[in-house]
Amino acid sequence: MPSPTTPKSKVLVLGAGNFGSCLADHLGDSDHEVYIWSRHASFVQHFNTHHRNPNYLKDHVFSSNIRAVGPDIPDTGRIQQMDVLLFAIPTQGLRETLTKLRSSLVGENLPLLIFVNKGIETDTQALTLEIIADTCGGDIARVATFISGPSFATEIVRRQPTSVSVASLTESQAQKASQIFHQPWFRCYTGGDPIGLELAGALKNVYAIAAGMADGLGFENNTRAMGYRLGKGEALEDIINTLGSVAEGVTTAKGVKKMIDEMDVSAPIANGIELWDWSAGKDVKTGVQELMCRPPSRELDLPRKTGEQAKRLLKKLGIEPIG
Repeated sequence: MPSPTTPKSKVLVLGAGNFGSCLADHLGDSDHEVYIWSRHASFVQHFNTHHRNPNYLKDHVFSSNIRAVGPDIPDTGRIQQMDVLLFAIPTQGLRETLTKLRSSLVGENLPLLIFVNKGIETDTQALTLEIIADTCGGDIARVATFISGPSFATEIVRRQPTSVSVASLTESQAQKASQIFHQPWFRCYTGGDPIGLELAGALKNVYAIAAGMADGLGFENNTRAMGYRLGKGEALEDIINTLGSVAEGVTTAKGVKKMIDEMDVSAPIANGIELWDWSAGKDVKTGVQELMCRPPSRELDLPRKTGEQAKRLLKKLGIEPIG
């Protein structure tokens, strides 16, 4: 049940995948009025009839406070009725969705905008904050809020204890998002560094692949589903088709590689994840040997270009970087 000081909100969740669905359920179970949008008419009909997601978390019965909408993109009338827009769309499709919604994001009563995707746009190396600025303008980007943390959909719907970070360049927006989500089983910590939060969330997905690969090779304790199966020698395409959720680490690795090259920073594991030709069935053990046989080097030796992308982004938002 929600805290007695937390007012009931109308929330539109954009994206009916694994994470969007579990957060919709969390908010619905917290007594908010929740709508979940999907571009697939079959999902909308199935969900509203059975209160189940036919594609993700299939065994879970969702809160009765949730109604599915779609397949058309929500119009201005529906958008302006909402208190919160929660974007749970994979990073690679976010720019297209925001472009379609841009004309609806106007006026003084702008909904609270919350983004939970974790990734870097492959072609532009843009974080979500920059995608928002490009499509909707700096004013909207400055009030956007980001939620990230070690949170798994299957555990959230079982109300397992979860903690996340909530960050925005506008502190009041982060506080609002925290109040909406915070429950005894879902703890929120607010902060003012969305760039750092985004990078940490995106890079986590890349390194999770490497950690799982190590476990798949029998290197003890670092097990995570997708990287584990790569370590066992399964083809990347087969893994993605059967994973049951969007593997943002795969596409993020491509964007990270371009950022690494631009900054001239040493990141051999992240580089290796992107460079290894999974489709050609490259032996993972060979890749590990290549990493381990590199010559000794300094633990931390950051080049001068480090931080330049963040500074450019802040200037785009009309914020003068410190230092």
